[in-house]
Amino acid sequence: MVVEDEPDLLMAIKTVLERHGYGVHDFADPVLALNHIKEDACNDCRVVLCDIKMPHLTGVELAIHLKRIRPDLKFLLMSAMPVDTRQWRRVLPQSDNVDDFIPKPFTTAELLGAVKKWEKSN
Repeated sequence: MVVEDEPDLLMAIKTVLERHGYGVHDFADPVLALNHIKEDACNDCRVVLCDIKMPHLTGVELAIHLKRIRPDLKFLLMSAMPVDTRQWRRVLPQSDNVDDFIPKPFTTAELLGAVKKWEKSN
């Protein structure tokens, strides 16, 4: 699942993942993503990639809600905020429900590497 409020980036991430064999549920609104998990549990969803700054819910807030419903989901935050990838847990409050952080911009290889890493841990 990809949750990103910037339409061009959402489509780019979805396209890359689909070209590499992943099925992608994509949402521009985190509330719609949350409702999707609430309504059908989305059993084929294993990894959620979500922007931090979103309308209605932040990425961290979405992670908290989704992990209550599906603790098995792996949740990856992405952001253009200048955060050291080794220090992100100290910078982001309430990040206990987040499994990883991917700084923007990222390469296709970095995106695929992060998704593969967490997909295999399920």
